[in-house]
Amino acid sequence: MRLGPGPRRITWQREDLLSWVPEPERFDLVSAQFMYAPEGELEVMHRRLAAAVRAGGTLLVVGHHPDDLHANVGRAGSADRFWSAQDIAARLDPGFWEVIVADAPGRSATDLDGRPVMVRDTVLRAARRPA
Repeated sequence: MRLGPGPRRITWQREDLLSWVPEPERFDLVSAQFMYAPEGELEVMHRRLAAAVRAGGTLLVVGHHPDDLHANVGRAGSADRFWSAQDIAARLDPGFWEVIVADAPGRSATDLDGRPVMVRDTVLRAARRPA
């Protein structure tokens, strides 16, 4: 999303981050919700997202927490396809970024057998420091 000059306008862009490399420091907000990448690509994808945020902008990344693989809620795959907010926060240079939220809040869900379970979502919100 990018807020343009004049009247506040929002433009949306949808891309395949495994092949698309966004222009550096172009967007006011880069938001990725529940995105997963093949093994070895996750860190690269998160770096591309962060690089696309302009000074004063926000990076917002949300996903399933790796601890939820034990819950029978249909999250397939190995733990290396999931991540924690602290993992991403540790890769952000503190000279350029302020981590505002790096958390894993819980929420109620229903497992595949219809039983209630508690799951956690990984939430990272960081602001790129003004130049």
